[in-house]
Amino acid sequence: MSVILAAGYPFLVYFGLLRFGTREVALFLLVAVLLRGGLAALLALPATGSNRERLRKLAVNFAPVLLLIVAGGLTANHRFLLALPVLVNVGMLAVFWRSLSGAASIVEEFARITDPDLSVAERRYCRTVTGVWCVFFALNGLVSALLALAAPISWWTLYTGFIAYLLVGALFAVEFALRRFRFRRFRNGAVDRVLRRLYGSSPREAGAGSDESWMSVREKGSAFGVQLILFACRVCGRSFVRMAMRIVAAYYVASDRNLRRISREFLHRVGMPVSLASVYRHVRNFAYCATDRIFLLRGDTHLFDITRLGHEHVERLRRERRGAIVIGAHFGSYEALRAAAEHDDVPLSIVAWFENTGISYAVYESLAPELAARVIPLRPGQVDHLLEVRRRVQNGELVAFLGDRVVPGGETVEVDFLGSPARFPTGAFSVAAALGCPVLLIFNVYREPNRYELHCEPFAERIELPRRGAIEHKRAIVQRFATRLESHVRSAPENWFNFYDFWS
Repeated sequence: MSVILAAGYPFLVYFGLLRFGTREVALFLLVAVLLRGGLAALLALPATGSNRERLRKLAVNFAPVLLLIVAGGLTANHRFLLALPVLVNVGMLAVFWRSLSGAASIVEEFARITDPDLSVAERRYCRTVTGVWCVFFALNGLVSALLALAAPISWWTLYTGFIAYLLVGALFAVEFALRRFRFRRFRNGAVDRVLRRLYGSSPREAGAGSDESWMSVREKGSAFGVQLILFACRVCGRSFVRMAMRIVAAYYVASDRNLRRISREFLHRVGMPVSLASVYRHVRNFAYCATDRIFLLRGDTHLFDITRLGHEHVERLRRERRGAIVIGAHFGSYEALRAAAEHDDVPLSIVAWFENTGISYAVYESLAPELAARVIPLRPGQVDHLLEVRRRVQNGELVAFLGDRVVPGGETVEVDFLGSPARFPTGAFSVAAALGCPVLLIFNVYREPNRYELHCEPFAERIELPRRGAIEHKRAIVQRFATRLESHVRSAPENWFNFYDFWS
């Protein structure tokens, strides 16, 4: 009966007021509520022990409803009757908000019904979702109040009797799907079987941090999610996808505590505000650049304004038909560099690590199979890539390395970066020394909404490493690179996309 009254209340009021006056409708509602309250009270008898507490809660819950109905009947003002959904939302907001101050949030209590052994990360996630529901009830109550005060009763009925329930169902469904996606906890139901097939059942450590290295950080997302983004890019265009990426970025900022911590630590190092809004802009920039890669791979360069600064250094090498090593970082978009090189007919290959980014490589192969041939994968324990680098440089091509991440078995040195010691790889510089070729630095900066600046700088005409004191010489060379990288990072900090403990 409670469910019928709650779900049917807007329609009872609407159709009642079409045929009868406000007082008659109020009288009918008063009788219905009293019958429901009386039945609940009878079930609570005899009034001893816990039943007395049930009676007290019953009186507290029904009293405001009765007051609204009586006020509507006495004043013949139907707006009092329209205020009940507002009261319900205020009550739900109070329940959810109060649970945030306890040991377990209300969403966690519901989650434990089916999954009693929640991890720490799952409990944090439930607390975040409880906060989302608080925002929903606040906004839903506000909209209901505005409609009750000033809108036609048909609008109020449509929203409170249909749209509001649709929104509740949508929020619940999206949250359920996201929870299954993030923690990969599947049960035996039909919905879970479908989600398992879509997401894959490979385990992900709930709340896994990135305390060890960037190699322990798997790609965010799934093959299904990437395919969905590819479809949106193809059908809806860049403007729509950018809007969607704002929501995706907000979700990851809200749900990933480790991501927020790492972003805040970095922003503090470069002297930027460490507010939640700054973290959101940082992650949103990454999401923008990640989806721009798709459009650039598809050849949609007309969507972007790509500015080349220092391009004369590349032109000189091309005139001389000399190859070179190009070193950059996970800063801005390297895809913009590749697109510019293709546009200028400059042969460019990129050496990259795909052991924990298999989805990215699959995207490369599916969108631009001819460009995938320009990627030289790094593989642990193998030297094939070094032979391929030598062949391409000797053929007068540019070969790009990302010089800010350590790979297994690679030599590293510790240098100063943004005020603290950090480990950088020496591999790209050692390769350049062995080949005796020039080295260029290229930093790619994204500027909203569609501009990419490619900063090209000559680093060395030739790197020479003496046999004695080679490691110290490498440290000095890498420090020069880190200093130039720091300069660009400080000028455009929201382009720094190393979301792991870089200084650990």
